[in-house]
Amino acid sequence: MTGVVSFPMPFPSVGAVSFEWAEVRLSPGGKVKEQFFVVVNEKPTHNCDVARVIRMDDISAIFFPGRYEEKGDSGPQFVFSDDDRVEDFDQGEWFFEGDITGQRIAEWLHIEPGKLIEKCDAKGIIFLRENRPVVTRSEVTEAAGATFYHPKSGCDCCN
Repeated sequence: MTGVVSFPMPFPSVGAVSFEWAEVRLSPGGKVKEQFFVVVNEKPTHNCDVARVIRMDDISAIFFPGRYEEKGDSGPQFVFSDDDRVEDFDQGEWFFEGDITGQRIAEWLHIEPGKLIEKCDAKGIIFLRENRPVVTRSEVTEAAGATFYHPKSGCDCCN
């Protein structure tokens, strides 16, 4: 996909994906508006965690690697892959711009809608246009005696 970037990085690694909503003010003194976000959590190294927050409206596609399994009387249920990277983009489910809502994805994958928001075990790859905003938060875990100030962004492991 030209002009599109993927998260997490590097491609084709997968991250934990969850859906969140918040009331935001898009300009000083502006109206408060409800916005939906997709949060992608990744762990590039053993002591660093990165969370990327992306407006749901800015996402071009989401890919969830996995497969459907029969779950008794409830019928087939989507099971997310445990792999850390995608090897086959035919093994899973794609969602594109018009289909990207937490409710729609939950219905399609036959999982409880709250599971996508509250306790998420979804793993996937998010694709968005390269000029769209992304809020990135990086955190590093260190031993108390080894801590030091990271003047650039607070986390050298993720730069």
